[in-house]
Parts: sequence; C-alpha cells; structure tokens
Amino acid sequence: MKAVYFLVALLVVTSVGVVGGVVGAELAEDTTATQTSSTTNPPATFHVEFHSEVVPDDLKAHRPIPETLVRNSKQDDSLSSFTSPSSSPGQGKWKRTKAPNGTEYLCYVPGPADVAEAEFARLSQSGASLRHRRKIGVVPPEISALVAQEMAGACTSKIDVWWTYETCWNAQVRQFHVGNNGAVEKEYFLGKGPIQQVEDGTKEEDLHYGEHPTYGPYLSTVFYNGTECDLTGEPRQTEVRLYCSGAGGSRQPSSNVNLRVTEPKSCQYLVQWWSAQACIPLLQREKGVNVPIKCYDVAFNQDGVEEP
Repeated sequence: MKAVYFLVALLVVTSVGVVGGVVGAELAEDTTATQTSSTTNPPATFHVEFHSEVVPDDLKAHRPIPETLVRNSKQDDSLSSFTSPSSSPGQGKWKRTKAPNGTEYLCYVPGPADVAEAEFARLSQSGASLRHRRKIGVVPPEISALVAQEMAGACTSKIDVWWTYETCWNAQVRQFHVGNNGAVEKEYFLGKGPIQQVEDGTKEEDLHYGEHPTYGPYLSTVFYNGTECDLTGEPRQTEVRLYCSGAGGSRQPSSNVNLRVTEPKSCQYLVQWWSAQACIPLLQREKGVNVPIKCYDVAFNQDGVEEP
C-alpha cells in the first residue's frame, strides 16, 4: 500500500513576501511577484502543503510540468532550484526545490490567474463577503442594535490647543474650554442624537455604512440640534464616523490618534472616531484569499512511476 502523508507547513507568505520555515525563502520570491501582479484586494496570502504522492492529473492537465523538472537530478544538482517558465501570462510556475532533510519537491507556485480563480471560488462557495453583500446605505436593525450594545456608554475626547472635543456615542458631541480652576468656562454642543424626528412623527436611528478610500469601512450617523450657530442662525450638527481600531481594523492616521474633528462647512462638523469597541465583523478589514503552494515529493513523480 502506498505510503502517503500530508503536511501543512507552518509558514505564511504575506503580501510583502515574508516567509518562515522550510523551502520558504526560494518560494517567497515567486509569490512576491504574484502579489505585485495580482489585482485582488485585499492581497492574497499563501501557505505551503507537502504531499508524498503523485501530482494529481487535474493539476498536471491544468498546469503542465516540464520534463526537465521531473527527471532524476542526482547527476545535476542545479535542477534542485530550477524554475520553469509560465505556460501563459498570469499562470504560476513549477519549481524544484530541496528541503533541509534532503527531500526534493516539485512545487507549484501560483500566479495572478490562480489567485483570481481562488478568490472567485471563495466568493462562490461562501457567498459574497460582508462588504460585497452590503450596499452603501442604511444598515439593517440588527447591526444598529449590535453597535448600540457594543458602544453603550462609550466616550472619547481630545485636546486641541485651547479646545477640548468630546464625543459620546448616541448622546452628544461637545466642544468646551476648561479654565485654570478646572471648571468649564465656554461650551458648545456640536450635535445631539442621533435619534431624530422624521416627517411622519416617528423616530428612527440614522446609521449608515460607508467606506473611506484611505481608512476603510465605517458606520456614520448625524448628531443634530447642537448650539445655535452665530454665522448661520441654525443649530450646529455633526456627522460621526465610527471606525474599528486595532488588529484587523481600519487604518488610522497614526497609532496615537483615535479622534479627529474637522469643520467642512460653518457649524457643520465631521468627527472620525477609531474605537476597539466598534470592531464588529462589518467594520473589520477583509482578509484576502489564502492560496496553497502545493509541493510533491519528486521520488513519487519521476517518469510517472511511484517508487516503492
């Protein structure tokens, strides 16, 4: 009976081609080229699989193996690191490489076309990801309820020279100055809410999903009914954008910035808030497809005949 083993190497090739473990250094160079050429977003990652068996017929038919890689290399050690050319643009390459224990492998290093196929298969099997399924717009009630639960009582603040800005979720946005005696000397409410009155007299929570081109996904709501503006005579209002911070979260301007306040128009403000409490699945960065680099023991594949 043929002895077959399957081993998943404990290594990952990241978007910058950093690899740990056996045969990784050589394979990293090829996957880095794949990352550069691939159009998937977020970028793919790779893992190495070792098989002590014949290369499956479907893989050989899909990505033919050059004979020079399969023939006995005992008299030609240079073949242990030989890489075949791609048979067509976008496809990967076969590479013959040697593990530290001396075992030689035929490894198929995926190309951009293989990554695209894997991404298509992933989306087809699991359905579109949260961001593929969710259109930009009002989020469903269950998401609003989850955010309300996670952000209950959450507040954050920042000092900007003279002013202090404070944002409390589902409550208010405030701008104030604290005097030397510790008392608040000047105060403006930039918005309260986000519950607002609509035309039919009912109330609804105005919570939307959006994506910033740099920072990524966010949920936004508008806080109305702030302190009257001296310039417009209208109440101040603020759009609050909530981002997930931390590992897997949105990108931040810098690691020590969790609140930004700007004023795009007179008395109309924009608050960007990065919070670990906001890390619901919808606001976490998507992970790229993970693609295997499949390696097959050369001893099982020479002349198409398995060795005993």
